[in-house]
Amino acid sequence: MSKKIENYDDLLEEKTRLEELLKAQKSLVKDDFVLVKEDVRPIGQTIYNGYSLIHSLTTRPKTSPLVNLGLDFGVELLLKRMLLANSGWLVRVVVPYLVKNYSARLFKDHKVTLWKRIKNSFS
Repeated sequence: MSKKIENYDDLLEEKTRLEELLKAQKSLVKDDFVLVKEDVRPIGQTIYNGYSLIHSLTTRPKTSPLVNLGLDFGVELLLKRMLLANSGWLVRVVVPYLVKNYSARLFKDHKVTLWKRIKNSFS
């Protein structure tokens, strides 16, 4: 309050001053909210990317049963029995499961061959 209100005109002036102050503060809060939203957006994107990675590693897409059989056999033979033969039981269970799901995702798209995927990953 800048001055003492003595009559009705002073009251109306004070009312308009306070309404203008309220509008300015509302716009300031809106601007701050927009800035906070922009600052939080990368965090949300990171969480979404992490979720999609975990989802892709733990779920198996629908592919051909022959492809799945070949992948299961290859992972079982190569990973579980040869590479992870001397590791602990948890590693012998979890790693082949993740590799089977990931490799099924690689073979899901028949338009892009495995050789093109390997070539693109190294370039």
